[in-house]
Amino acid sequence: MTECLFCKIIEKTIPSTIIYEDNEILVFNDINPCAEVHFLLIPKRHITNMLQLTESDAELMGLLMLKANQLA
Repeated sequence: MTECLFCKIIEKTIPSTIIYEDNEILVFNDINPCAEVHFLLIPKRHITNMLQLTESDAELMGLLMLKANQLA
């Protein structure tokens, strides 16, 4: 997925200010924040869109929601 902006951020070929990272997710500051706290949470596994999600992705989506709550 070399053309995916988020994959490039995960690969660190595009610089970002990382707030949190583990094996599953990456959290980084938005480059044009619209609020005092404005960051993006992304899964490290490439997911093109929400329609690709299956029940097996429920845990990953839950981790994203929990981490967003912890960092906000």
